[in-house]
Amino acid sequence: MKNILITILFFCFLNLSYGQQNGQKAWVDSVLNKLSVEQKLGQLFVIRSFATNTDESLQNILSLIQNYHVGGVCFFKGTIPKMIELNNLYQSNASIPLLMSMDAEWGLGMRMLDGFSFPKQMSLGAIQDNQLVYKMGKEMGYQLKSVGIHMNYAPVLDINNNINNPVINERSFGSNRKQVLAKSFALMQGMQDAGVLASLKHFPGHGDTEIDSHHDLPTLSYSKKRIDSLEMFPFKGILNFNPASIMVGHLNIPSLDSSSHLPATLSKRIIIDYLRNSLGYQGLIITDALEMKGITKTFSTGEIAIKAFQAGNDILLLSENVPEAVAALKQALVDQLISETELNEKVTRILIAKYKVGLHHLKPILLDTLGLKMSTRRSKVLKEQIFKKAITLARDPNKLVPIQKIPSNIISLNLNAPLNNIYQKRLQDYTNVNTYSINTLQELTPEIENALQNSELILISVHKLNYLAAKNYGLNLELIQKLNSILVYKKNIINFFGCPYASMYFPTSSSMLLLYEDNDFTQDLAAQLLFGADAILGNSPITAGMYLTEGKGIHRPSLSRIGFSFPESQGMNMDTLQKIDSIAYELIFNKAAPGCQVVVIKNQQVVFRKSYGYFTYDSVQTVENQTMYDVASLTKIICSAPILMILNDRNLIQFQSTFSRYLPEFSTSNKSDLSIKDFMLHQGKLVSWIPFYKSTLTQPDSINRFNPSYYSTSPSLKFNIPVCDSFYLLSSFRDSIFTKILESNRLNEKKYLYSDIGFYFLPKLILKQTKQSFENFYLRNLIIPIGLRFTTFNPLFHHFEKNQIAPTEIDNYFRHREIRAYVHDMGAAMLGGVSGHAGVFSTATEVAMILQLFLNKGNYGGIEYITAGTVSKCIERDPEFSRRALLFDMPELQETDLPYVSRFASKKTFGHQGFTGTCAWADPENQLIFVFLSNRTYQDSKSNLLHKNRYRTKIQDLIYRSIESTKNMSLN
Repeated sequence: MKNILITILFFCFLNLSYGQQNGQKAWVDSVLNKLSVEQKLGQLFVIRSFATNTDESLQNILSLIQNYHVGGVCFFKGTIPKMIELNNLYQSNASIPLLMSMDAEWGLGMRMLDGFSFPKQMSLGAIQDNQLVYKMGKEMGYQLKSVGIHMNYAPVLDINNNINNPVINERSFGSNRKQVLAKSFALMQGMQDAGVLASLKHFPGHGDTEIDSHHDLPTLSYSKKRIDSLEMFPFKGILNFNPASIMVGHLNIPSLDSSSHLPATLSKRIIIDYLRNSLGYQGLIITDALEMKGITKTFSTGEIAIKAFQAGNDILLLSENVPEAVAALKQALVDQLISETELNEKVTRILIAKYKVGLHHLKPILLDTLGLKMSTRRSKVLKEQIFKKAITLARDPNKLVPIQKIPSNIISLNLNAPLNNIYQKRLQDYTNVNTYSINTLQELTPEIENALQNSELILISVHKLNYLAAKNYGLNLELIQKLNSILVYKKNIINFFGCPYASMYFPTSSSMLLLYEDNDFTQDLAAQLLFGADAILGNSPITAGMYLTEGKGIHRPSLSRIGFSFPESQGMNMDTLQKIDSIAYELIFNKAAPGCQVVVIKNQQVVFRKSYGYFTYDSVQTVENQTMYDVASLTKIICSAPILMILNDRNLIQFQSTFSRYLPEFSTSNKSDLSIKDFMLHQGKLVSWIPFYKSTLTQPDSINRFNPSYYSTSPSLKFNIPVCDSFYLLSSFRDSIFTKILESNRLNEKKYLYSDIGFYFLPKLILKQTKQSFENFYLRNLIIPIGLRFTTFNPLFHHFEKNQIAPTEIDNYFRHREIRAYVHDMGAAMLGGVSGHAGVFSTATEVAMILQLFLNKGNYGGIEYITAGTVSKCIERDPEFSRRALLFDMPELQETDLPYVSRFASKKTFGHQGFTGTCAWADPENQLIFVFLSNRTYQDSKSNLLHKNRYRTKIQDLIYRSIESTKNMSLN
């Protein structure tokens, strides 16, 4: 039965193929039989059109279409809407449908101002995954086809094996003939699968030349054996896979045709004898542009047309003078220098190509804005993937890349780029970097030179490079020589944004990253990969003496630091995520909070990070990504949780043990049996909270004036606990707090009841077990090593300014002032701002980084801070009451009408919500992190519209919906 089905399918395929061939032949024959000689000659020509044509040039093009029946138009610089308008206009004036083409080696953006630019071929040469090259070809083909382009003069099959080549260089896949073949095939197949005809160029190979054929005729003075085995290797290898066309270059090759100054474009021996007859190629053959000096310096327009025809070309591309060229060919027919039989063969091949792209059913081109938008998003994902995998670590003698232990003094020096460009701005997301930018030796001031000399690590980024060896690839050698005298004695990493040959001018002791191109993508990714946000996987596509070896690159794994990416790259939809804006604006408008920060991380990549609103409702100071918030009880999960895990790993505490084992004062209290585990799970029968501050007030809950016996406006030995600015608590009151906790009642029933009071003792526990203060232990073991710069207790004591910190409340019941840069929680404030339950200030980004540490099972930046087993134990739901994990809240297992965690979140999600208007959730199943920070307590903490209107949960719902809405966004 199976064999019968296969046989039926086979014959169905044969019938379909036969039907298609019959249809093609019928259309081609019917058109060809109706054409006059003049129309047939016109079909050989493809003319130039800008997509910004003036009336005068437009009339000239229409004249060539109407009067000379040209076969096609090649579009150059302009805009997509204008090109489509002209495309339709030209087609409506043509008696035979026009073949529309473009020289778009890296996509529409190469010619159209509003088109998308893909990576250039040298970048593709550095990646190992040719499936990405295929996908790029297909997406590029889709975009071209959607705007009415039928043929793309790409890919370039030239082998880049001459360091002095002024014209091919980055347009080539590299210097390895096999890699050039493999990648050329992938790009070609992708385009042709999308319905766009490819054109392989520049046959037989323009790589090993030192003259640009746009300006003069290059000569390849190599043996036929060498050219056959090297330059022509990719062309010969790809012929069996039905390339639509081959473009012949203006190249003089004496070993293939000894005629003096004759370019391959005009050589019958090279095109007919070799390409057609010897290699058996039956597709379209196209000349390189016939206006280039490599051919026009020797031959007239008429001579070029006749010789190109005689040599075996089908399409004569961009003739300088079509009327003159047509006249010469007509006369050549009369003089029997060429035959109509040959003309019919060429026109037949052209018509077959037109049939294949659907010109037998010509329809006006309509701008598909949505389709292009979707394609652009897919293309951005591809572009990011390609550049990420192309980045090549060429040298790293001191193993500096990626940066694992972050130095405290890093200098970033841009050469030939603006200060604080995208690269330098992204560096600042990982650590504080001192940035400079210079172009000349004179700009290398004593201040900059001194900064370089005193730095721990120098990051040099080289921009505005070119491929002109005579101009030192764009380098200022005077400046480079001076820099090298510094670099040889310093740890340094050099980033080359462009020509990799420039690496030859820098010390061999330098670490070197090759980025191949200089754009927003490469600058952003270079900074990310320097800090280990992803693996470094690229191999050099070229060889340059002892400095670079083709196919070689130092591969380094990711350090598991967060990176920055597009939502679509991680399977999310930006349109859905952007709806977060409306929720944020609504909550601000409704005065649920004056401002907020939102960060979303998927698969270790920040896909959404945005700040909204203002510090207060006066709309003066805007919230930025580096604005610090009082995170309230998120302190438990970003500070206390990792500290407890570390202590457990070091056998300094055991979760099953009682507090009394480590703190003797518990032994004589009713909490002598309180285990660390039960307190972490909020099931230790402890009261929810104790309003310690009320005992220090006169007539609490009414007048609420502070008792002067407890407070002073200036610090002293007696009053040394800073509760707020110019407000100090009696030093001995700290002990009163601990006594009240120890003397507080216990509940009768063991059950879940959220309680802060056990966390008050964590600083004492850490001091007892580590001989370090709680804050210092946090700084030394987590904050500083991870590289967190905005996460701290008591920010004013750590050189932060008030204008960096959002205020939390106007307190009219305790401190009677605006609370800003001091902890909002009254109990934590009465302990000097440092406690296990509250006190940390941070940003949404840095809170997310701590959660990423947990999703990474204790590893961050290539360092294991906590063992994977301990993290797993602490983030898993505890089986006793199944209410939460050891150190984290979790979604309720039973459905509820008002969930505080999105109902779309997995039940393994862990995190917390904070009183000041914060939340942080990590979902291991979806590798998803959501952090929301605000000061919803400003001005009055009693109003809690943020919770009542479920704004945080609504945002989290959108985040999960953005994953669902990407099902139709996947790459083909």
